[in-house]
Amino acid sequence: MAYERAMYFAQPSDSCIGMESGNQWSWAKPCWFENVQEEYWACKERVCIMDMSSFAKFDVKSQGDEATKYLNYLCSNKIDNDLGTIVHTGMHNIHGGFENDCTVARLEPN
Repeated sequence: MAYERAMYFAQPSDSCIGMESGNQWSWAKPCWFENVQEEYWACKERVCIMDMSSFAKFDVKSQGDEATKYLNYLCSNKIDNDLGTIVHTGMHNIHGGFENDCTVARLEPN
């Protein structure tokens, strides 16, 4: 877990307060499980605001359609969509293995 993003926020009654949240390598549920579960369901069933400013952002541009072709090759989902569209997709390595999930916004033709 990286330090730039909180994974969960402890409640005053939590047994996790004052503990390091590193992996405890156990088959048991971690002490923060209920906090993450509650936040997940709140976002899924109601609404949430996420600060995504700490995530990496890249501008991919080309003179022609090379950027679009490359992203279509790299990503699972179709990237060559209308301007202003956003696609959540997976990116793959040269062997077809999954590398990461990302969100691609089509802001310009190239």
